[in-house]
Amino acid sequence: MFARWREAGEAAHDVWAFETCGKIGGDACAREIATRVRSWARGNEATYANKGCAVLAAIGTEAARLLLEELA
Repeated sequence: MFARWREAGEAAHDVWAFETCGKIGGDACAREIATRVRSWARGNEATYANKGCAVLAAIGTEAARLLLEELA
């Protein structure tokens, strides 16, 4: 789901697809999201970076929690 959203241009009106990753995503998805959060934070996309952190928290796996701590 995350990869498809990215391929579609990360459109704001389709952010629901990104947010869905919090419900169905696993460790691999969490690693990809953490990579994008770093990129968004360096750029001027704080809204997506914040959403990315919320999605990581929603994924809730140990890997997602560690990635979230690393981002902090």
